[in-house]
Amino acid sequence: MKAEISQSMLKQSSEQDINIFTAKVLSYFNPKFEDPEVEEKLACEDIKRFALRCEITEEEFMLALDLATEGKLQTAPDSAGNVENIKLYREIDIIKLGEVKAAYLRFKNVDEKYKNGKDKITAFLNPPPVELTPEQKKEIRIKFLKEEFSRLQTKGEVLGSIQFYDLLRKEHKVIKIGFVEKFLQTVKLEEYIDAGRSTEVHKASSKKVIKKDPFLEFKELFVSSYIIKMKLKDVTEEKWIEHWEALRQSNSEK
Repeated sequence: MKAEISQSMLKQSSEQDINIFTAKVLSYFNPKFEDPEVEEKLACEDIKRFALRCEITEEEFMLALDLATEGKLQTAPDSAGNVENIKLYREIDIIKLGEVKAAYLRFKNVDEKYKNGKDKITAFLNPPPVELTPEQKKEIRIKFLKEEFSRLQTKGEVLGSIQFYDLLRKEHKVIKIGFVEKFLQTVKLEEYIDAGRSTEVHKASSKKVIKKDPFLEFKELFVSSYIIKMKLKDVTEEKWIEHWEALRQSNSEK
């Protein structure tokens, strides 16, 4: 079956694709956070860590989530041969993500229902290539920009720093040394988060270490600094869209 799937495995995907996958999974689970500022970041890091070791494609994993929601994925048999349906909850758990992946692989390789529906799944995973029209591409861009503007207004940050950075880098090929110094002085490549919500002070098991990608941290700081400098949080949604669309058009003309 592997030879029939043309998409790359998640662990072989680009940084941008991993970030898009992270946003899709977060949106799928739509978790309710007690402390959104901390817990959403923790959830995103868990999804990325899972993706970087995942040997199935993004399309397969999203299909696996649908199958689990429909009660079609099961746990491995216990010593008595009993199985249970994989259950999803509105929380991001790296162990649960692994269970979904493992259950999907069993479903794909063993389950008779999968074998009978092989052509249908193959068609789902390998749809004929469709070239989007300029109008469709613009519709996708506008939807993305509207979502990011809303996030900026409610949370003070954007999720698609990589996409914004790619637009900015052609216009800003030279960066002031002061900005680089600021980044080097303030960047933290490890962050300790209280993942266990323990009431015991300094309990080691309640601490979780998040290792950060320095290049991604640089992109996020660069984009956030640009947004602040250009006062883009204070403009209307229409002006926000016009700004980035004009920058995209300028890039395409170079």
